[in-house]
Amino acid sequence: MELLNFLHLDFNTVHGFAILFITIVTQIIFIIANCLVFRKIGEKPYKALIPFYQEFVLFRALGVTRVIPAIYTAAVAVFIVITYIELPGFMISLILFLVNALIIVFYLIIYFQKAVKLSDYFGKGSAFKVGMVLFQPLFTMILAFGRSRYLKSEVS
Repeated sequence: MELLNFLHLDFNTVHGFAILFITIVTQIIFIIANCLVFRKIGEKPYKALIPFYQEFVLFRALGVTRVIPAIYTAAVAVFIVITYIELPGFMISLILFLVNALIIVFYLIIYFQKAVKLSDYFGKGSAFKVGMVLFQPLFTMILAFGRSRYLKSEVS
């Protein structure tokens, strides 16, 4: 307690630093897990560090159709463009609402498709698929640090 008084830190500040530290450590572990999963699927691990390219490489490796990610990317681009167009208030609100709904729907389709394909190609069952959908970071770590092997040739 004397150290906290000396540093003029209150409980909220220390609590904030603790949460920040835990978050950073968790993110580092998740980045390492993604790199290991990429290595297991036969890709270079550094590709897991590039945000949009990571998804492209993962979809290509999993054999996911490119139509849905393309529509998702286009919807995000339309959303960005529409925010800079001068339209009446109700029009812009309606268009942005519809584009956001489209983005959410396609994101969920992509998310579920990725989770199911990863589970399939690593030879996991339906319970693992449910876990992968609900707790993808945790189950990605199980794939990365466990003894799971990439079995695409056996699944296809």
